[in-house]
Parts: sequence; C-alpha cells; structure tokens
Amino acid sequence: EVANIRKIIRNLMSFSGPTRENRTSLDIFPRSSELSSLVNLEAGPENIRIICRGPEQPALIRADAGEIRQILLNLIRNSIEAMPGGGEIVIDVLADEDRVWMAFRDNGGGIRFEPPNDIFLRFASTKAAPGRYPGLGLSIDRHLVDKHGGVLRVDNRESGWAGVISFPVCR
Repeated sequence: EVANIRKIIRNLMSFSGPTRENRTSLDIFPRSSELSSLVNLEAGPENIRIICRGPEQPALIRADAGEIRQILLNLIRNSIEAMPGGGEIVIDVLADEDRVWMAFRDNGGGIRFEPPNDIFLRFASTKAAPGRYPGLGLSIDRHLVDKHGGVLRVDNRESGWAGVISFPVCR
C-alpha cells in the first residue's frame, strides 16, 4: 500500500511534468476482476454488489499496471460513495482488433455537473462534504487515460452514471 501511495503522489506530480513509466503488456480483464473482488470486501457491508464481466480471450493493452489500478479503484470508489443505500456496479470489458473497452455503470445518484465535461477539471466535485473530497480523482483518471492513448467518457443515466474507457490494443 505504501508503494501505491507513492505512485499516487507521483501521478499528482505528473500534472507538472514528465514521469518515468513502467509500461508492459497487460490483460485488463483479470486486473479488473481481481480489483472488483478486492473492493467487494469493502462494498459488501454497504450492500453494494460489484459485477465484472469480460472476454474469454485476453484484452491486452500496453500500460503501467499501477496507473490502471489507480484509475479502476477511483472509478469504483466514486460509485460506492454515490450509493449510500446500496446498489450495483457493473464493469464490462470488451475487445476488438483495435481497442479494449471498459464500460462502467452504477445505479447511484449520477454525476450532476454542468457543463458535464467540467467534472474532469481539477477540484471539481459533486460530493457534499467540502475538504473531504478534493475533486482530483476524475481529473487524474482522465490524465492517466490520455497518457496511455485512451479515451474516458462519462454520462448520466436515468439512474446512476455510465463511463467508458477505451485503450489501444497492445500489438
């Protein structure tokens, strides 16, 4: 966990300049599934169920495993915090010849932010407790996704939010 904290601090600092990267070929589905299982331990008492589904064949991207872990944990934790009464988080991993797609959705309160793309700005937050939530998570996520040649999009749904991340396939 100390190594993960060190990595998070490095990522915060990366807003101001280049950092050293450790990219390898990474199968994103097992990584997502393992993290979902781990976070399920935290989410279970909150009456939140996390479902992760993926392809039978590897969904390979070229990425820094720690940075991908940070993106996934942040998105899952945002969903958990948005569902104080319980709910469901679904992560679907899909792959084609060119891209690996991760689709997230939950049935929480959604992201109510105007204009919607401003949610990616540093210190933007919809969470009620000022000071407790600095509003850096989605801006860091977008930065890390961009750094990996990916795209991050979020949308509100009738109930909850949906997010999609796509990365180029590792060749």
